[in-house]
Amino acid sequence: MAQSTQVRTATIDSGASTSSAIEIDQKFKDFEMGSIVFTEAMTNTSFDVQIDVDGTFYDIYDTFGNKYSITVSTGKHSLPADVFKDVLKIRLSGSQNEASARSFKVILIDMIQ
Repeated sequence: MAQSTQVRTATIDSGASTSSAIEIDQKFKDFEMGSIVFTEAMTNTSFDVQIDVDGTFYDIYDTFGNKYSITVSTGKHSLPADVFKDVLKIRLSGSQNEASARSFKVILIDMIQ
């Protein structure tokens, strides 16, 4: 069984609080694992992870009703498995606007091919 990994870049425009969306569900690939990697300083101290399942973005909550959020620090942050089940796209949403254009990496892993 071979694993396939893709690295994509998402951006948050200057003056915006929401990133561009990253497609998860593709015609011939379904990703089961992934991570967010912050490679530069961000204005926000945390971001909510949002998913698109039907053309609308929704926040992700755990089984205890807590919104899934990532605290900004340089390095890799694993995404919960729920991000990948029946999801079309993901994006990050902050509580304040970024002071300038920012980008981050999204690592997607397809374990089952």
